[in-house]
Amino acid sequence: MKEKMNPFNKNRLLLLWGRMVSDTGSRVQLIVIPLYILDTGDSAATAGLFTFLSIAPALLIYPMAGVLGDRWNRKTFIIINFSR
Repeated sequence: MKEKMNPFNKNRLLLLWGRMVSDTGSRVQLIVIPLYILDTGDSAATAGLFTFLSIAPALLIYPMAGVLGDRWNRKTFIIINFSR
């Protein structure tokens, strides 16, 4: 007989809480660092360049990652990544 899965598993809640805190910190950092650059006296162009350069890798990698994710076997990909 199958057991019911508890949606309030302690490990799952800890994982979700940790992700929420980490994602919040990352987003705050994306806002604060350009403001710090402006505050230290550099130009707005420097802050804009920094922001663009921090987002550019994602703009280049995400489209290719989506295509590769659709073409590869997901189960094999997950096993390879988590077996390290």
